[in-house]
Amino acid sequence: GRVHQDDEESESNVDDSAPPAMLPAWQDDDDLGLTVDVMAGASRMRKLRRDRTEHRLAGEEYEARLRAQFEATQPSTSWAALPKKRKSKKQRSRDEDTIRAVDPDDLDSDDSDDSDATLERKVEAQLRHGSSSILCASTSLPAKELSVKRTTDLNAAGISSSSVSTVDWHPNAQLALTSGFDKTVRLFRIDGQRNTLIQSVHL
Repeated sequence: GRVHQDDEESESNVDDSAPPAMLPAWQDDDDLGLTVDVMAGASRMRKLRRDRTEHRLAGEEYEARLRAQFEATQPSTSWAALPKKRKSKKQRSRDEDTIRAVDPDDLDSDDSDDSDATLERKVEAQLRHGSSSILCASTSLPAKELSVKRTTDLNAAGISSSSVSTVDWHPNAQLALTSGFDKTVRLFRIDGQRNTLIQSVHL
């Protein structure tokens, strides 16, 4: 009995605190004093501006905008994400209830009862489990503003010799298939910039 009690006491004295947050592998102190002129040089730097009056960006802001642009155009790198704590069944069930509670038409509403943080959590949960219901279920576009971004043509790397009659998307929106009257099926990897031709099959 005595040994068993000592074991229980030693287990209760174990520190349950979380490990310290991981630091970046590389941090350049020169970036703090850096100012980047986005109007000079290549026109692709101008895309980093949020309005036409911006001409210079601080180093940290420049890095943040480059990172955001990269994440928006490149496939997700799940292998590089830090491991998260495993959710309990109760938490998973709560997340699923939140997902079911999201009405896509409510995402654009200005309901004062719902805080921005709550809405953001709902949208994140919905996007984690597939965005098809958000993309398909909404019946109307936002009334005030529609965001449009010009990207490279889907089939720029393998243009069809006739009109394209069919386009089909993979559920993760990173692959697209085109076909047309030239009897050729083409598979593209979509990144918004190069849209690489993966394979072309003549039927």
